[in-house]
Amino acid sequence: MLNRFASLLIASVLGAAASAALAEPASAPTDAAQAMGFVQSYAAATRERHMIARWGDAICVEVSGLASDQAAVVKARVEAVAGAVGVDAQPAGCRPNVDIRFSIKPQRTLDDVIVHRSWLLGDATSDTKTVLSATLPIQAWYETNGVEFAAIGTEMLKVLVRDQELVPGQPPQLQSVPPVGMTTPPAPRLQARQFLNVMVIVDLRRTKDKSLGLISDYVAMLALSQPRSLERCNVLPSVTDLFAGACPGRGAPTGLTPTDGAYLAALYAADPV
Repeated sequence: MLNRFASLLIASVLGAAASAALAEPASAPTDAAQAMGFVQSYAAATRERHMIARWGDAICVEVSGLASDQAAVVKARVEAVAGAVGVDAQPAGCRPNVDIRFSIKPQRTLDDVIVHRSWLLGDATSDTKTVLSATLPIQAWYETNGVEFAAIGTEMLKVLVRDQELVPGQPPQLQSVPPVGMTTPPAPRLQARQFLNVMVIVDLRRTKDKSLGLISDYVAMLALSQPRSLERCNVLPSVTDLFAGACPGRGAPTGLTPTDGAYLAALYAADPV
């Protein structure tokens, strides 16, 4: 299922590949191979039927562990990125389903969740349900549910990044355009998982040298998509490279990249049926 869904995302990621800061020797893969490599290496599939997850309902973001003005910045950024790819935010007073926790003692924070709200770790099919250690500077847990989507084929939709440089603190400017001269074939059906809840824990001590805007972008990427790993460089530049060490051929990310924007736009392009 992961390879099948990856084929639906590749055209969107290709829109960003040309602008990626990559060192490309003569023997380097083609842009298409790089785009496919990014999707296959980034996207985590759930245990049940190897499905990729995304939001189907509106999100309700709650940020704790920061001063109120800083929490408002993080919340606004996550909602802005979500809105740019068609995910609505619920009104004030809603029940949180995106739980973002900043802590100087992340393991203690996680231990409290394990004792009092263990369902936040994930459902029975989630790889994060058994993750009982906070080992990363920014780490996420996912609860999902099954849902079926009508997949949009790569011939039908190409998502482009309008602005090549995405500015931290501002939502990505995305547009969807059908390739010229293409007809619309019947859309295949695609099963996917739907996020019910995402919990993100941010280690304040290990992220203290990063700007709040950069952290907010990283958190937004985790809140809207589930990565396979956060401890290695992606094939194409991503904000999730931030704590992976030096990535060959490019500098450290300063926020959401064109690849991130294209990936999220593609992930949320399919309409539920």
